[in-house]
Amino acid sequence: MMPGDGIEHPTFIKHDCSPWTDTAIASSYSVVDSAQQFWLLQQETVHYTFPTWLAPISNVIFIVLGLILINKIWVELSGRIFLDQTELLIIYFLLSIGSCICSDKVGHHLVEFMVHAQWFADQENEWMQLFGNYLPHWALVNDQKAIRFYYEGGVTVYQVDILRAWIVPTLLWTGFLVVAMFALLCLNTLLQQQWTEKEKLAYPVIQLPLQMTTPRMMFFRNRFMWIGFGIAAFISLVNGLHSLYPQFPFIPVKRRSFGYLFTSRPWNAMGDVRLSFYPFLVGLTFLVPLDVLLSGWVFYLGYKVQLIVKALAGWHHFPYYDQQSFGAYFAIALFTIWLGRHQFLLIFRHGFGNDKGYLKESNEMMGYRFAFWGIVASLVGLVFFSHELGMSIWVAVIYFLIYLVLAMVVARLRAEMGSLVHDFAAIDPDHFLTAVLGTRRLGAANLTGFTIYGFFNQAYMSHPMPHLLEGLKIAERTRISTRRIPAAVLLVTAIATLTTFWLMMHQYYSIGASSGYFGPFPRGMVAYLYRRLQHWLTYPVPPDYMGMGYMVGGFFLGGLIYWLRMRFLWWSLHPLGYAMANSWAMNNFWLCLFIAFVAKWIILRFIGLGAYRKALPFFLGLAFGDFVIGSVWSLVGITLGIRTYEFWP
Repeated sequence: MMPGDGIEHPTFIKHDCSPWTDTAIASSYSVVDSAQQFWLLQQETVHYTFPTWLAPISNVIFIVLGLILINKIWVELSGRIFLDQTELLIIYFLLSIGSCICSDKVGHHLVEFMVHAQWFADQENEWMQLFGNYLPHWALVNDQKAIRFYYEGGVTVYQVDILRAWIVPTLLWTGFLVVAMFALLCLNTLLQQQWTEKEKLAYPVIQLPLQMTTPRMMFFRNRFMWIGFGIAAFISLVNGLHSLYPQFPFIPVKRRSFGYLFTSRPWNAMGDVRLSFYPFLVGLTFLVPLDVLLSGWVFYLGYKVQLIVKALAGWHHFPYYDQQSFGAYFAIALFTIWLGRHQFLLIFRHGFGNDKGYLKESNEMMGYRFAFWGIVASLVGLVFFSHELGMSIWVAVIYFLIYLVLAMVVARLRAEMGSLVHDFAAIDPDHFLTAVLGTRRLGAANLTGFTIYGFFNQAYMSHPMPHLLEGLKIAERTRISTRRIPAAVLLVTAIATLTTFWLMMHQYYSIGASSGYFGPFPRGMVAYLYRRLQHWLTYPVPPDYMGMGYMVGGFFLGGLIYWLRMRFLWWSLHPLGYAMANSWAMNNFWLCLFIAFVAKWIILRFIGLGAYRKALPFFLGLAFGDFVIGSVWSLVGITLGIRTYEFWP
């Protein structure tokens, strides 16, 4: 890591002036949780904006700001602190976890999966004939009256017949998510010490909430922060007024496509080319190490070059970049395990014996032996649930092992690269297994299970794994005890799942899921997955040997890049950039990474480390201003029932 790529902060020590820590946290969280989830539901199902695709989540930042202001007023009135930094950060952490569960990538899709196939099956698509016998009716809603009112609306959900149809599958899937979250907690326990204390990864995402909650509010007293805030706020304010009054000017900072300019061969092979100037993204990526920033936009341009080469050579299958990315991510996972091999070997030995060896468990969420066997027990539970869904045991084991590997990669990406959006489209267990085995060998029951599990296993934009790891990093930085985190996270998971069901059912039964009030996106992914299942069963797909070859190639190339990075100090490219090159996120964000890279390089190269540290509040202010004013416009739009400016996406 180059000098200045890490961030030096003072150690924040928990204040003892708040005598009711647990009560304060519980009451504050309970007050804002339901409101936060309602806000998210409106944003992601009605207004077509997706804050849970980002990290940190803009809604959570806004709520923490509100709590800071309330805390300030409380101090002025009573002379004592209601919520200190520790408590504010715990609320931030728990709200982030709850938001992931409530997101369109998890909770919203889960609710829709409960009824979609039963409602949209007809003689034309022949869904019931193709896979109706493989649908786990015990885990879905089957009452036709309850399903009809879900889509047509006009009734209240608080009817005995409707509640009876939903209660059992709701509780079953809540239990499933709690078990899956426990597996992620155990995995984080095994990774945290190696990544945080030994490798000292950067964790750029946590810097904004850490700075916001510092004692004496030093963040809010920095004039450079307010300059950055002012720039972002001005852009958002102007664009918000434009959305209400078109005669106002518009400042084009959001993604704009320029692919239409390339009309002739071979340049038109590049496809869509987008330019974005998101202030929040420029601000937060300024904290990312220079080599990682460089890798992001260099490999993106390299991917576009591959498309041009494809057109010039007349190749049809090249570059198979999804498969390359899959292989590269597995190479990253392997090297991650290799770097921590001594730590992980000690943990493995400790799992089977009484000798802790040199393991340190001073501030871990749980003991290493407990975490080790917790993963095993969680896998057993998830595999058993999957078997009851109809999946083969061996397929379910491979499925969830791949899922845990990818969860580790997502966490690594956030901890090292600070990627604000981790888009893993087409990089998931079902794509891997169908490519290796083909759909015919897997069979209809396994394929139906893959489809239903799509509610948590698509794209990973709202994956809770990196939020868990960042929570542990925050605990380490602020000296928060982590022993009670697992219980709190599991409780929040259960509450967030049940709240998501309640809020969605309350609105859908009142208004109607098919009324047109809600956008198409909540049902779009579910419909796509069922159509994919229909295609698999109607036109079986053989093993993709060419794709597997590119997976192997991506694995070795990603491994080579990682080896060069470890072997030579002058090698500046990171395999994460290679793996993400063709993602939706990189296509939209590459220019922001370039801007942050140039700004950071100039400051470090020509001005110095001191100037870099002084500039940090300015760039954090860019993100803070975007999040705050963007959230205000969102609340205005929801309150008035109109579309307003959305700073993202």
